[in-house]
Amino acid sequence: MNYEIIFSPRAERQLDKIGREQRVRILRRIVALEGDPRPHGCIKLRGFDRLYRIREGEFRIIFKIDDDGLTVTIAKIDRREKDTYRRMR
Repeated sequence: MNYEIIFSPRAERQLDKIGREQRVRILRRIVALEGDPRPHGCIKLRGFDRLYRIREGEFRIIFKIDDDGLTVTIAKIDRREKDTYRRMR
């Protein structure tokens, strides 16, 4: 059972600003979410219904899982900073 990956416009813009080598690694992690939307190391974000995050180096990939619609929506791709998660609201 594969999930469909959807990028938010924000996530697409953020991905475009990342260097090629790091972008390739991030995209590999995102494509892997198709088969396993909750991989080892995936953390559910407190205070949000269906938001999760995974790490890829210094970057955090924040995404929403819709098990009924079989979709994973990439909401944000950002460097790890204290306010990365606060800016989600």
